[in-house]
Amino acid sequence: MKCSAVDPSSPDSPHIEGLQPSHCELPFACVVLALRAERPQDPWQDIRDTLHEHASENKVDEVASILRKLGCLADPDDTLTGSGATIAGVFEQSELDGENMSWINKKEALTSIERALFQSLLLEHDPIPMLAVLNQVETESVACGNSDARTAGFIDRVGYLANYDRTWKENTKETKTEVHFDWAEHLDWVVPAGSGNRYELTSTGRELRKQLDHLRPEEWTVPSEQNTLPGTE
Repeated sequence: MKCSAVDPSSPDSPHIEGLQPSHCELPFACVVLALRAERPQDPWQDIRDTLHEHASENKVDEVASILRKLGCLADPDDTLTGSGATIAGVFEQSELDGENMSWINKKEALTSIERALFQSLLLEHDPIPMLAVLNQVETESVACGNSDARTAGFIDRVGYLANYDRTWKENTKETKTEVHFDWAEHLDWVVPAGSGNRYELTSTGRELRKQLDHLRPEEWTVPSEQNTLPGTE
């Protein structure tokens, strides 16, 4: 992540526009990249048609869209970028079964390497919203499930970004908030604490918060005694 190029106060600072699939779609994203790597000369439409035989059209298109936004697929014709080729390269080759495409629906989870690669891409392309999750958990009591307070806290932090809108309908705000907390939890940045109904930062989350503190907009709350905050003890 090229931190020096990011101005956290700018509405144009890096963030993902539009729909974002939940973490559970990322294993399928690996499959999409692996198939593209296996058939680099095929038109993207042919790749898309193959994927549609094993997954819904919406799933294929939404996952392909996030791969473009994360810089894994690019023009011309959705070819692999360096990042996309790296993820495709760590895909378990034993899962590729020649002409049998049954492996397309078999991947259920990310490996630790794949998780680290996606984390790196999120920090490059979506740093401010992801940091907003860490800041919110660090400075507030945040519910693990959807709540008006959790949504309001997240949107309050990122509403200045160009592709966010404080006047969105509540269900749009809730969905955008939920996907970021979902990613943060599955990347092991936050975990349910105590009775399990509130989040706290993990050691990974605390370390990332420290590393990314230079990206924290001045308007975000930072208590003076951070050692008393959830997850920092």
